[in-house]
Amino acid sequence: MGDRILRITPREIERSDLPRLFHELPAVVLCEDDRVGELLRSVLDWLGLDDLSSTDCFGGSLVDLARNHQQGNMSTGDMLRFVPGSFGHISRKFVVCPSGVDRSLRAYPNSFYLGHRRLPVPYEIIRSAWDLTSDVLAKALPAFAGGRAYAMEVDVLSYPTSSLDVTRLFALLKDSTMLADSASVAGFWSRLGHRIDAVKDSAAGIFGVKVMRDIFAISSIIPGLKGLVTTLNERMSQEGARSVPRNCRVIGGPHVDTSRYITALAGCRENLHTEIFWAGHWIRLPVTSDDLAIFPSGKAGAFGGIPATRHRVLLYDPPGNEASTLRNVTLSISIVDRPSNLDENAQQFS
Repeated sequence: MGDRILRITPREIERSDLPRLFHELPAVVLCEDDRVGELLRSVLDWLGLDDLSSTDCFGGSLVDLARNHQQGNMSTGDMLRFVPGSFGHISRKFVVCPSGVDRSLRAYPNSFYLGHRRLPVPYEIIRSAWDLTSDVLAKALPAFAGGRAYAMEVDVLSYPTSSLDVTRLFALLKDSTMLADSASVAGFWSRLGHRIDAVKDSAAGIFGVKVMRDIFAISSIIPGLKGLVTTLNERMSQEGARSVPRNCRVIGGPHVDTSRYITALAGCRENLHTEIFWAGHWIRLPVTSDDLAIFPSGKAGAFGGIPATRHRVLLYDPPGNEASTLRNVTLSISIVDRPSNLDENAQQFS
């Protein structure tokens, strides 16, 4: 295959065997489907991201993000995610699925704050995201589509456009947290916790795996173990850095979407790239405003052992390029299990 990704039209996707293709290829690109561009334009218009002169995140403010955030919930609401080497974006997330009461399509949450108003998720976005992704699901995992209660997780990810801004955001969030902790009675323990978290952020290779990150971080502050684990981590970090193209910065670390079955991406990007790992190499995944890049995620393995596609996000930012880049927005639509508590806890989504 080289560095080519298979492009497939809606008619071809009906005749193709996607489960078989996903055993042979890491991703496919759905092209010539007008619904993709229409959905993306609707999302950008709803969030005010179609206005290139605006520098607001989602057309709102930090207070709006806080109002829309759902504490402890990583699947819905607004989030700031800035962790060096792991994350660097602002996200808005909601889940779409039929209501357990009347089977009508609903979004959870069904509205978000903008200023002093709470604006609903437009029904055209709900309907379009559901129809588009359900079509893909029926072709990619037909056994799943016919027998499970599933949902669509819709994520709008807004990324910085320069490495300097990324660094500034990291510093802002880190210093804000450290300042609050230094004034608390438990300041020592908080600072120790931040020290451990900082070490976790630098974990590379096998130490970057979820459980191993904690073991690595704790070991790195224990005399006698610190030197050994730090040396091993530096070696793995150097090996990983060699795979990053010149003038690029990792803004979304290598990962598999473990809670999803299928992930599909579209976006308006100027200097942001998604790469997928295939046959020992990182290759560029075409993410555009008119096509849908589709790849299997962690839970797809339950259906015939379809392998999940490992991917990462890079920010291309040549030194000295004070750029005119204004927007890096990604629309991610993924297939997930239907959350069991949506109808029981409907109040929190209203």
